[in-house]
Parts: sequence; C-alpha cells; structure tokens
Amino acid sequence: MSVLQFAQALFPSFWQGSEPEVQFAQVDKSTEVALIVLRRSDAWTIGLSAGMASDDNWTVDSADVFVRSGPNGMNRFAPWGPTRTKEIDAATTPKDEAPPLETQILFPHPLHSLPVPELVFDFRMSIKHSPYVRLGTSSAEIKNWIPINGGTWSGTFGSGTVVPGGHAIHKVHNPSYVSELTMDYLLQTTDEPPAMIAVHVDANRTGPVEVLKQLRPVCQEGVDPRRYRFRLSLKMQTDDERYAENLNFGMWVGSGVKNAEEFVFDLYKVQ
Repeated sequence: MSVLQFAQALFPSFWQGSEPEVQFAQVDKSTEVALIVLRRSDAWTIGLSAGMASDDNWTVDSADVFVRSGPNGMNRFAPWGPTRTKEIDAATTPKDEAPPLETQILFPHPLHSLPVPELVFDFRMSIKHSPYVRLGTSSAEIKNWIPINGGTWSGTFGSGTVVPGGHAIHKVHNPSYVSELTMDYLLQTTDEPPAMIAVHVDANRTGPVEVLKQLRPVCQEGVDPRRYRFRLSLKMQTDDERYAENLNFGMWVGSGVKNAEEFVFDLYKVQ
C-alpha cells in the first residue's frame, strides 16, 4: 500500500473535494519524508508526513554541554577542560515538522502541522558564588541558600557583569540526589550608561546517583558535565528601552555546569 492509499484509508472524510498530491523530501542520508498536500476548494492546505528511516540510531547527544553552534562563528567550545575542543557544523532545523504518524492519530486536528520552535545560541554566563548556607535538612530533602557575589556574561545582545547580591535556593532530594535550583540576580551591561537586567532561573540536575553524589560541594570539581544533565530555563526583565523589547518577552533554555565556586550556563533563545 502506498503512502497516499494509506492516508486515504486512514482519514477518508478529509479527501472529499480535494486533489491529493504526494511530495517527497530527503531529510538526511537515511530519512525520507512523504508530504501529502490537499488542495481543497476552501483554500486550505493540509500536510501529512511520514518518516522512513533506515537507521534506528536517530537520537542526539544533548548532554554534550559545551559543543553547540551559534552566531558569529561561536561554534568552538570545550566539552570539559581547557584542552578538549572540537568543532561542529551549524545544525539545519526544518521550519515546520509534524509529529510521527502514529502519534498524529491521537492529536486534535491531526492533519495540522504547527511551526516548530528553533533554539539559537544567544549567550554564555559565569556566575560566581560564596559557600552555601544550610537552611534545613529532612529525610526528603536538603535545602541550601547560595549567595551570588559576581560573574561575567557575553552574547549576541551585549556583555557585562553579574551584580553581587543575588542568591540561589538549592534543594537536593533524597535518596535520588536529583536537585532543583532557583536563582534571582541582576546583570549590568558594559555600555554607558549601563543597563540593569533582572534574571530569574529555574533549573534541575538529574543523572545517575553515583554521579550526582560527586556533585556535592566538597567533591564536585572536575566532574564531566556530559555524565549528568543540568538543564534550565531563564527569563529577563529590564526597563531600559535599549534592551526591553528584546529581553522582556524572550524565552531562553540552556545547559549548565556547577563547580565549587561557579555556575556556567549556555543559553539558547527560543525562536
């Protein structure tokens, strides 16, 4: 049975008054996508895609924290340590992409394809902090207060420093050692007069228990960030008109690394 015959049998009511057309697109060496276009009298165009891959190994190593493409040639980063570097080509992301066919059947409006958000590397941030202050300990979690005392950042929209005086709340769950982190602090830009930008971060750190135990404050230096997942979302706010439109309504996600005295974040803007 062809792709067109299968789709006609699956959604018979959608084919009335339409002229189906099948188009094929090569996504990569092992994957081809069939797109069925319906040209209807009411001027709607509906796409149904089905991927055919010859290789089951299609996952992406998202834990490789510091190897990312970015603007202005910013595609060389060290995975961990000053001597380990590698270069990758900028990834090509399709503008629109439908879920797999077997998932589509369960969706409302299964034949509608929505735009897929893109992640664009935007900036890197280093946040220095003082030793943590223990706020509480129970059988379920350990709660710490982490004072922020400085740092630096640089990216597509500017550069500057992290203003001392912010803080982070760190919760470590027992017995998994999975942790949650919320941070609130200020950024200051290097231009004149400098702009002040408020930052809020929500993050979590997951991975194997034996690795997460090594991230305790007394022994966390040198743990390869590819062995665990440190993921975060970030929001910014400012009343400075030079930055407000770009930052106040933006959304960023990213990866992080934590050592004894510093957080390092790579942030990607959701387009």
